[in-house]
Order: sequence, then C-alpha cells, then structure tokens
Amino acid sequence: MLAALAAVALAGGAAPRSGDGDPPAAAAPRAGDGAPQVSAGAGALQVVIETIVVDRRGTWSAGADEASIFPGTTGVLEKSVTLIGRRGASPARETVRLTTRVAPGRTPEGECALRISITPRPALEGSAGPGPPAGALDRSVSITLKPEERRLVEAYASAVTEGRLALEVRCGAPPGPDAGVTPRLIEIDLALERVADEGRVETLRHDRLNAALGREASRRFTFTVPLDGPGPAPEEGPARYRSDSLEILLFPRLVSAGRLQLEITLRGELVTMSRLGAEARHPIERVETMVLPPGRPHTIEVEARAGDTAAEGWSRALYRVSVTGRF
Repeated sequence: MLAALAAVALAGGAAPRSGDGDPPAAAAPRAGDGAPQVSAGAGALQVVIETIVVDRRGTWSAGADEASIFPGTTGVLEKSVTLIGRRGASPARETVRLTTRVAPGRTPEGECALRISITPRPALEGSAGPGPPAGALDRSVSITLKPEERRLVEAYASAVTEGRLALEVRCGAPPGPDAGVTPRLIEIDLALERVADEGRVETLRHDRLNAALGREASRRFTFTVPLDGPGPAPEEGPARYRSDSLEILLFPRLVSAGRLQLEITLRGELVTMSRLGAEARHPIERVETMVLPPGRPHTIEVEARAGDTAAEGWSRALYRVSVTGRF
C-alpha cells in the first residue's frame, strides 16, 4: 500500500482486482517531531495509484493503493508484480518490484502537482545472472492533475517478457468519514487569552474538547470589558463598555502518520456600547489549516482595532487561542 516517508501519509490499499499480482509491501510510516507546519495549503492530498499490467494475460489491474499525504512530504509505494512472457509454451516469468515515491503539492490554481520517482527492480525466474545496474531503469516525472483527472505514467517495459507496467494516478481531497462507522475521537486542549491595549495578557478559559475525526466541534464565548469608570450614578455601571463575542470552530479532518490536520476558524464581533445607546461594531474572523504533532501546541491570533480610539475608549484588542491535539 502507499505508505508514508518523512512523517506523513495514512496508508490504505485495495486488494488486486484481477490477475495474480503479488501483494504489495508497505514501508512503515514514521512520525516526525518537528514544529507544527502551518500554511493555508497545508491540508493533505489523497493520492491514488493503480498499477496496470500488460503481459500474456492481457491488460489487467494489480490493485489500487491510496494515502493521504501532506504537501512538502513524500509517500512511498512498494509493490511486486509478476510478468508472464508473451511467447512460447513455457513462457518466461519475471518478478518486478516497484518502488514509487510521490511528493505532492498544490499549484496556485489549486490543482494537484505530483513529483513521481519510480525504481523498478526486475528478476527473471530461474536466472542466476545479475540484474540491470542500479539506477539504470529509474525514471522521474512531474504531472499536474485537476480534481478527478487521471494520468497514466509508464513504469517499466521488459525486453525479456515484452510485458509492461504503468501507473494510473489521480489526486484530490481526502474523503470524509464513512457513514455508519464510529468516528475516532480526538482530544483537543483549548486555551484562550486576551491581550489588552497596554500589552497585559489575561487568561480567560482552559477547555478540553472531545472532537470526532471528520466532524466539527465548537465553543462560543462572550465577555464584557469595562472601558472607563462609572458614570454620574455609580450603580449604573461604566459609562462605556465593550461586548465581545468569539466562536471557535475546530474541524479535525484526518490523522496521518502521527500528525493531525486541524482546520480552525475564529469569528465573532467586538461591540463598543455606551449608556446612551450608541454602538460601534467590529467583526473579526480568521481561518487556518494546521498540521500538528501530538502534544505540541499551536497558537492562532485574531485582532480588532477601534475606529475612533477617543470615542470608543480602546484602540486594539487581540484574542489568542492555543490548541493542542492528543491522539
């Protein structure tokens, strides 16, 4: 199956659908321990590779393999296929081990850009002679795919059996959770702070959420912030205050090779109020996709500025959210 190299990829392969191709062997995923990768394009891509065989039996599939791979990292597919020669009553049989490395990325237009490196290692049954020199059959290609587009990439052509191997490649967004399957729960620690005009940091909340993988979880907070002292009648409260509302939406999309792809949205509104009924509204919103190792916090901030500092009694307000995934 298509598996991870360099801290990425969720492996999952389909069994061969026809022919007698040998079962694939997957390289084990290795989780990385670096700092969180944060980018608007950090979300994983679902890469599907189907191995197509042409030999004495005709044209057939040796199975489709797929993985969710984060851009900037590499997935590896190890697969073994036996080719049967086209000629003779006792045709030659050749076992080819294919190692395919896939490094995905996104173009500015949102298409899937793949760098594919293929290393075939053929061995002729019954032959004790040395195979081709290392690297002699290697090939690399770069392709760009639109969603659901398929591309055929030649992998190996045998001079002995006259058989051929090709890879049908497609790429897109990872699938959502399967209906009827109990989703995996992800623990997310959430810390909320507010930074005032003078730089003073105030810790507001610490929460722990259990969010289902592939499902959205949210928390909503409201705060009243006094902006100056009481008016002529102290019992009436401050002459001005700010009413802050903030909603935090968390969408844990997938876990791949020990890392969590988490989409977070911060949105809300800061409203300056006075006892005379005047209002000044300041909407806030930020959306980010991040890739997190377990137990490693990441911080996201959202900021608002007053339109008229003198009239509203404040100039800048910043909310800071720290998220830590435990999975």
